[in-house]
Amino acid sequence: MQYRRLVKEAPTMTPQQRRLFFQKFAANQHTPAEHQAFLRWLGQASGPELEDALTEYEQLPAAADEAAPPPRLLAGIEARLHKVPAKPAVAAKRPWSGRMWAAAAVIGLLLFVGGHYLLLPSSTPTPALVYLHKRVPAGQIDSLTLPDGSRIVLNAGSTLTYPTKFAANRRDVSLEGEAYFRVAKNPAQPFVVHSGSLQTWVVGTSFNIYAYARAARQEVTVLTGAVSVRDAASQQHVALQPAQRAVFERTTRKLRKVRIAKPGLSLAWQRGQLRFEDAPLEEVLDKLSTRHGVLIRPRARRLDNCRLTVHFEDETLPEVLQVLGALTRSRPFTDDQRIIWLEGQGCP
Repeated sequence: MQYRRLVKEAPTMTPQQRRLFFQKFAANQHTPAEHQAFLRWLGQASGPELEDALTEYEQLPAAADEAAPPPRLLAGIEARLHKVPAKPAVAAKRPWSGRMWAAAAVIGLLLFVGGHYLLLPSSTPTPALVYLHKRVPAGQIDSLTLPDGSRIVLNAGSTLTYPTKFAANRRDVSLEGEAYFRVAKNPAQPFVVHSGSLQTWVVGTSFNIYAYARAARQEVTVLTGAVSVRDAASQQHVALQPAQRAVFERTTRKLRKVRIAKPGLSLAWQRGQLRFEDAPLEEVLDKLSTRHGVLIRPRARRLDNCRLTVHFEDETLPEVLQVLGALTRSRPFTDDQRIIWLEGQGCP
């Protein structure tokens, strides 16, 4: 097949071969050998070739695999990267335009987001970073130690993606779910956790991240050290110290910093518990929804100001709803969308 020949013929690729590779990459059907062939081509591709490749990827139909970034996101990525100034011309070589540098960076970003390699535009291929995935089934808790000595405990239903060997200048991992991090200190190699659009930057510290895909909010709670949290989409940023938490509301896309009296309560899940002390009702309902695989929401505005001190461990969903009803003077009911709503007088 013509596509198979590109594995053996390096480093040239025709536009048709590039399109075939992008299609297979978006569907996660490419082989390591095919990927390496593309890396070799990318390392020597000219600016116009990179522009053409980016255009070809933009024109692909949306991939069914949600792990691959849909083409409609590329315009926003490129708009940000387009601000990177063009490199000056060297000798007789054609200078790269902003879009050419954007093309190289976007294509490299696509490969990184796909969970395989991180590439930067360069005249020589960058060594491949091989990524592993640690998945924790429902009802279980697991832990692992990363190559740098950092220790991570993962909550049920969580996935951590990390390289077998970190890059020289930083340590990048990705999290979906909840995890406690105790990061080995290395000022020359910052540790970055990617969770959705949030990036948590640390040097050496301990913190908890709550970032389930189905949750309405994300949280970063600092126990020791200092942490910087940034939303890549809006460029919002907060700096955290111990006993502080970053809260990111997915619906409003607002990132804010709050002080918490007992940050250790954020680790109660390691004992199979959910512990809240003077916590807003929205936080309690969101974490209960994640634990029980349902959506529990307040129906009446008079419930919005409720703050709860409560402890859950192995209660069933009906028992949880009974406790919530007693604390908020409300009753649950389910609509056609299978959302459990709380309706009632509100907290005393």
